Amino acid sequence: MARKPAPGSGKTKPGVAAQQQPPAKGAKPTAATTTFTDQQLAPYLLPNPPPNDLNECQIAYHPASDRRLVLVVAKDKATLDALLLRASIFYENPDLQNQYLDATQFAAAQAERGKPFTYYGHNFPLASLAKFLMAASNAGGARGLTAGETYLVRTLTTKIKALSTSGRSGPTVPTLADSYLVGWVNGDTPTFQHELHHAWYHFNAGEYRMACDAALASLDQVVRLQVRAYLRGCGYCEAVWADEFQAHLCCGDAMVLGTKRGLNDPMTPARMALEQHKEEHGAGMWFGDLETLAQGEIY
Repeated sequence: MARKPAPGSGKTKPGVAAQQQPPAKGAKPTAATTTFTDQQLAPYLLPNPPPNDLNECQIAYHPASDRRLVLVVAKDKATLDALLLRASIFYENPDLQNQYLDATQFAAAQAERGKPFTYYGHNFPLASLAKFLMAASNAGGARGLTAGETYLVRTLTTKIKALSTSGRSGPTVPTLADSYLVGWVNGDTPTFQHELHHAWYHFNAGEYRMACDAALASLDQVVRLQVRAYLRGCGYCEAVWADEFQAHLCCGDAMVLGTKRGLNDPMTPARMALEQHKEEHGAGMWFGDLETLAQGEIY
């Protein structure tokens, strides 16, 4: 799941409503039902960065991923949102998952919740992006995509060949079925590290996922309840708790109030177990040289 502000972190805009709780299990996703004026929608419209800002984006493969992990590095958050925000919401938002919203509907969905979607980074399988593109095409053809999304798709299709199409009217699909994408703002190493852990989780579906489940289960019951409350407060559904737990844990985030990373951190044994597992399974090449990659220096 994309990296979002921790509960109470103060990183969202001031004066907005408190974080909404996830919908009850089985609840159907719904778009905005309230009518808003253009003035009310204006703060929530997707950014429309100039072509030069889009051209400055780095879109390339992670050098150790065998052309399976796409890295998207934008110059600023506005450009990143223009490229990836709608696709992220389509992929994982508990209220709007698998719903295509045009630009106005997307703004209205944020206006109805009283605050914008605040993502510092993005991560999703290219199969989900292909599904989003199909929904956009069904809704409005080429007009269903923003300029930023069009730039992203063109680069993925014609430059690095991560997406392919079968004929002029055929569907767009990942060139490799299990391909994945992560995106962040140039220089934001903590977010890049977090998103990279989601990619590692995606590509290591067997033993590592079992290790993550075991690490979460190994926590003292009180600590485990606090961790689950933290993840729930971030807006994560229970299905992704193990994935989010490992990403936050390995990046050193304090998920339990009153603790710091160190000898007295109750998370230390779980963290050490996952770090050892990653080391034994070749994560050195995957996570090596984070600072360089986070700056968009991808070769």
